[in-house]
Amino acid sequence: MRKWLVMIAILGASGMAHAERPTLVGELGVGVGAPLGIGSLALGVAPVRWLELTAGGGWAEYGTQLGAMLRLRSKHDRGLAFGVSRGHYEHTPYFFATEANDYGETTWVNGELYSEHGVGASFVRFSFGLARTVDIETRSYRNDPVWAPYLNVTIGFRR
Repeated sequence: MRKWLVMIAILGASGMAHAERPTLVGELGVGVGAPLGIGSLALGVAPVRWLELTAGGGWAEYGTQLGAMLRLRSKHDRGLAFGVSRGHYEHTPYFFATEANDYGETTWVNGELYSEHGVGASFVRFSFGLARTVDIETRSYRNDPVWAPYLNVTIGFRR
């Protein structure tokens, strides 16, 4: 009986170690107002199942965007993410406006809610978030826009 308990404990521990080993993550995203722009590519690592760190770049209407994200995942593949991104930004006050306010290189902080659905090593993620411009020199929020909503759809893999 003691041998069986030791074997079960060893197998259980090896299974836990396998499930918690670092996982590489690759992502391809499409977004509207998203931190990495209209189209993006990101790479990351998940040291444990509930935590993922990614960094990447993308293209927005006004140029390239770079960013990093910390993602917290529940056991039901839903969660919260927080990040920072930087890139050229122009704000159009309304949809069909002819003039835009050019802010140049702008830093954003953002937070999002997301849901993932996967098959094997691949997944699709749907995200809704809010982003805010910040002034790095004064370490304060900028006035325009106050909060900008965004949507993002990501396909990816974990290995």
